Amino acid sequence: MPERPELDVVRRFYAEAINGRDSSTCERLLDADFVHNREPRGRAGQRDAVDAGREVTFTSTAVLRVDDGLIVQAWDQVDLFGLFSQIGMPPAAD
Repeated sequence: MPERPELDVVRRFYAEAINGRDSSTCERLLDADFVHNREPRGRAGQRDAVDAGREVTFTSTAVLRVDDGLIVQAWDQVDLFGLFSQIGMPPAAD
């Protein structure tokens, strides 16, 4: 099986930053100009999201772009209804 170092970067990011809530991972694995869902966040913006302080469980589908060993972009489709119900925020009425 061919070696895929970009998969290791993504796995480490989810294990350490998202599941392990270690915001210092952002400095090691994200590009300085990291973009999330078309929003320029940089490392600091994503670090703040990891440090938000509230543990929740939700379903998400994510696509990440890795360049030169760093995650440069991420696109997520998140189950907002499930997420909002956990934090006591009602879904927006249409």
